[in-house]
Amino acid sequence: MPATHDSHRAEKDELLAALASALREANAEASAALDRALTNIAAREAEWPAREQRAIEAGRALAASLGIVRR
Repeated sequence: MPATHDSHRAEKDELLAALASALREANAEASAALDRALTNIAAREAEWPAREQRAIEAGRALAASLGIVRR
């Protein structure tokens, strides 16, 4: 009986090690995805002031072309 107990213990240890490995890999992938998402968000946020300025300039150009004067 002790050999069976030891083999079950070894199988359990193997399964736990495989689970731990899979969890570490999934965590690393999730962390990398989060880092990419945060980098993309930061890049887009950095573009916002330039986009806002271009929109303001386009609005002013449109208003001028329509003869609208700001008071």
